[in-house]
Amino acid sequence: MEAKKFYVKLWNIISTSNHTFSIDSSGEKTSYQKAKKLIEKCNHYFSKYKKKRIVILAKKDAYNYCAILSILLSGNVWVPLSIENPDERNLEIIKKIKPYLIIYDNNINGSLISKINVLSICNITMSDLINSKQVPFKEINFSDEDLSMIYFTSGSTNIPKGVKIKNESFIQVVKNIIQTIRPNNNIFGDYHELSFVISIPIIFPCVYTNSTLYIGNSKDSILPCQSIIEHKIDYLITVPSTLERISKEKN
Repeated sequence: MEAKKFYVKLWNIISTSNHTFSIDSSGEKTSYQKAKKLIEKCNHYFSKYKKKRIVILAKKDAYNYCAILSILLSGNVWVPLSIENPDERNLEIIKKIKPYLIIYDNNINGSLISKINVLSICNITMSDLINSKQVPFKEINFSDEDLSMIYFTSGSTNIPKGVKIKNESFIQVVKNIIQTIRPNNNIFGDYHELSFVISIPIIFPCVYTNSTLYIGNSKDSILPCQSIIEHKIDYLITVPSTLERISKEKN
């Protein structure tokens, strides 16, 4: 099956690479070797579940990316939420999705966590998650038909709607992008919220080709040219509004 082959190759790349996994806006680098350890630390929790919906409500950093990869590699379902959303909207989505586990940053509003606890949903801080012991992945039979992620979009009604994405759908998107741009040990710029579906064509083609993720901050998202030049970004997969801002920048 395509899903199993895809995930096996993805993990082999992460496990054996000597390249840089990510660079943040301050220039701090995370190696693939460190990413492997972080992913296996996340697996300490995720390996207990299968096909469970796991919400990440945390800032965009190397830890968040590792948690995402660990969720999928453990055969669970990633549900990304944005810390930029109002608490009421995130709570509405959480009630709708009924996740098994929520991962959140320590600086998340305490009242939101209290409301989540009332719903009897398991939750853990990102710092506790990545400070667990390492647990290697056991071979599991990934199915093309299994859900891999659920993205929420408001559309024209401003009512959160969950878009369910199966393994076969997102893997085909990744393969199409790789075939189009043929990256190899390059740098991908990620200037978007991880809760935005454009994360799929950025994160996974990057890791699948042993490349590096540049983690853009909010300033980079508005004015990306300086970081594109400074960090020598090779690939920018983005939306028309970002391209329009780039075309107007003096750089």
